[in-house]
Amino acid sequence: MPTTNAPITVMIVDPYTLMRDGLRFKIDESGEFDCVGSFADYGSVLAVSRKLAPDIALISTNENDASAFDVVQELMHEVPQTGVIIVPRTVCDVDLRRALDAEVPGLLHQASRFEDICDAMRAVYAGSCYYAADFLDRLDPSVQAFKPSKSIKTRSDTLSPREQQLMVVLALGKSLKKACEELEISYKTADKQKVSLMKKLNIHDRVSLARFAIREGIVDL
Repeated sequence: MPTTNAPITVMIVDPYTLMRDGLRFKIDESGEFDCVGSFADYGSVLAVSRKLAPDIALISTNENDASAFDVVQELMHEVPQTGVIIVPRTVCDVDLRRALDAEVPGLLHQASRFEDICDAMRAVYAGSCYYAADFLDRLDPSVQAFKPSKSIKTRSDTLSPREQQLMVVLALGKSLKKACEELEISYKTADKQKVSLMKKLNIHDRVSLARFAIREGIVDL
């Protein structure tokens, strides 16, 4: 770690020039942090990290971008002194699941306030973890002491295979009666599963369920 008076060094990776330059300006202006590099793609991440060993790497990702997490895992393995914070464009269970599996210490999203970004950088720099509240709300409610790991379940992970099948059918706009026919189950069973899956996902209507399924890549309309 740098000395107490030294700024926390930060590397930014974001494909959007406006976002990247704006964040760099705020980071440098803070006095507490020092941006040592900003890049538009993942190609430079490993080489630059090996050379500069920044304290923090802020890495933006596109929706459902698995390749970003491959780079992140390499970075965490090869330059363990660099704390990684992933910043997806949207809040979704897919990216949350990937972050948990990779044990990424920081997870924000594009709409995060700069104050939250600073809090995340301080926490990760100190060896702790920081996940935005929007992501924490997507965890299985039974989770107590949170620490990123493969064992942590998201709300989606708590769905049974039957509930997942029913969600797909309902998200496609089909009626519960039609779902019964396709899944070969009784109406009573289907209704019980619908109530259960919506409770687990904290979703309360069919429109929101459809939006969830589309955003998570479960269905493609």
